[in-house]
Amino acid sequence: MRTAATAAMSALIVVGLAGCAYLTPQATLNQYDPSDGVNGTVGEVDLLNVMALSADGENVSVLGRVLNNGESTASVTIKPVKAGSTGSADVVVPSGDYIDLGKDDSELILEGVDTGVGGVLPLYVQYGDEPGVELLVPVLDGSLPEYEDLLIP
Repeated sequence: MRTAATAAMSALIVVGLAGCAYLTPQATLNQYDPSDGVNGTVGEVDLLNVMALSADGENVSVLGRVLNNGESTASVTIKPVKAGSTGSADVVVPSGDYIDLGKDDSELILEGVDTGVGGVLPLYVQYGDEPGVELLVPVLDGSLPEYEDLLIP
């Protein structure tokens, strides 16, 4: 009788202590963008940590990584959604490789976007026959030291 009572009490203690884990949602299952930019996917192309930097909210520089997970080269078009905005980029990304927007020859400057710093800039991203996506990209300024050297003049 004592053995059964001890086993029952042990089981109650274990269930009581572990009960919270059964009722509480796991925070690690929540998807989120762990940086200042946003992420998106178009077919086999991932857009990582995409953001816009601007001193005035009128002209912006778009930064981020375009990663091609596909087996063939992807020509990705990135352009503003807002009418009257100028600038776009056709970024060619080899299979299994990536391009960093804002570096080397892949600079993307958009003019006339008229999105205030702290707002979001809608960008349309598409390649090949894949349906495009609209990314709501945050517009940041140079108040953070890591971005002040990346602002367009």
